[in-house]
Amino acid sequence: MPDITAEGIDLSDSRITEYPGTGPATDALFLGQHPTTKKTHRVPGARMPGAGSGGAAVALVDYTVSLAGGKTMGTIKTGDFIKKGTPYDHDFFYKALVENIFPTYTTARVEVAQSAPADGEVGESVSNTITGTFFQGDAGPVTAMRAYRGNQAQAGASATASPISRAVQMVRSLTPTGIWAVADYAAGPIKTVSPGNTPDPRTPAVRNPNAPQAAEVGLSSSIIYYTGYYRVFRGPFSGTLSTSDAVRALPSVLTNQGSVGILETGTSQKDFAIILPPGNTLKSVFDLDNQGANITAAYVPKGTISVKDAGGNAHDHPAYIYNAAGPYPANARHQYTYGI
Repeated sequence: MPDITAEGIDLSDSRITEYPGTGPATDALFLGQHPTTKKTHRVPGARMPGAGSGGAAVALVDYTVSLAGGKTMGTIKTGDFIKKGTPYDHDFFYKALVENIFPTYTTARVEVAQSAPADGEVGESVSNTITGTFFQGDAGPVTAMRAYRGNQAQAGASATASPISRAVQMVRSLTPTGIWAVADYAAGPIKTVSPGNTPDPRTPAVRNPNAPQAAEVGLSSSIIYYTGYYRVFRGPFSGTLSTSDAVRALPSVLTNQGSVGILETGTSQKDFAIILPPGNTLKSVFDLDNQGANITAAYVPKGTISVKDAGGNAHDHPAYIYNAAGPYPANARHQYTYGI
């Protein structure tokens, strides 16, 4: 055979069949080019291995699969051993290119809401609607729902459907009242595994995104709170400040706004009061609009004043009074800090 370089198959030759591994074993022809003369020649070649030939490619040596970065090739992964002589046939490439893709599942959840603001003044009585909602995801339908407040299931607050809503009258206290909803639900449908579309064989589990959804009793929402706070009363006044009504007429904020606040002096009054929640003391006062002067000493403690909360219950509130020589010519901001 002349020393030539193969360039390709002569596709016009009728003896070459459509699939490798079929047809005459020695009659397949190649076009070759002589390296010196550059002339093209037809050269007989060996049959190409393929289906039905018994000549499929095989692993030439033993080796262990090593794929960087946690990669896989189908079901073949790092550490798998490939034995010398393993045929690279249909089964091998099926393992390399086709693997089961398991479905994921959206887990069920429960949410709760209340119509009233979460925060308000101690003693305040508010009509509050508690609403519990079940989100099914890939679980089964809800079978029961319950609403709770303060560890007590609400009368009539059970249902076999979602959402549930119950109106309750609630009084705020310093101890937060927890509110939540609970649901029971059935098992969800089993999805299929691709590409064979066979049923997911994994054991059902409760709220596991990698398994069919099992039934559950007592899935709870997060807890929200209904809470009461004292008020801090502060501002200018005239006359005496000795009654609950007089104190409650002052501007005020709830204590959940923090232990630092601002008193606006205005320009018409010369007397200013800071009335704190029970058990607190005034720590400091600075005049932000007059060179940040420390005027803590100007606010003299005057004992306590009995002040009713929003529910009419009286509490002793420490009082601090500043009697200035006259009104401020321009509004000033007194920044106060208080605490236990």
